[in-house]
Amino acid sequence: MSTNFDFAKRFVPKVAEDLNLAEDYLCIWNDPHGCMLKVGAAIEDLVVNHIAVKKLSLNRFEDKASLQEYINLLEKTGSCPVNVIQAMEYIRKRRNRANHDGWNREYDAFECINHAHKILSWCMNHQLTISLFGGKNNEN
Repeated sequence: MSTNFDFAKRFVPKVAEDLNLAEDYLCIWNDPHGCMLKVGAAIEDLVVNHIAVKKLSLNRFEDKASLQEYINLLEKTGSCPVNVIQAMEYIRKRRNRANHDGWNREYDAFECINHAHKILSWCMNHQLTISLFGGKNNEN
């Protein structure tokens, strides 16, 4: 069982669990297609239900926006750095290709894992855990 995303379990347990599972799809079961689908679903959950809702005060069920629309809005408002936006876009595009075209390139699956780690690391390293995930600020 992979554990590279355990650092985020405290704040987004389902996202971390799904990303660990995606890594297992690739590294244990040799299933790059399944890996890209799982990474895409986990990052969509993170973007839509955590980042966009908190940073942009959006509600997916009311707004009915697509993941691409959320990413575009995060970029337009400067809510995320360019490299994080690019990582989100990379994952979104590979997930779409895997879903609609059966895309299963191992290289792309590894890159999806790497980009997902970059996105989660950005969340954790920029104190977003406090505002996004309901953590407590220890500052006086």
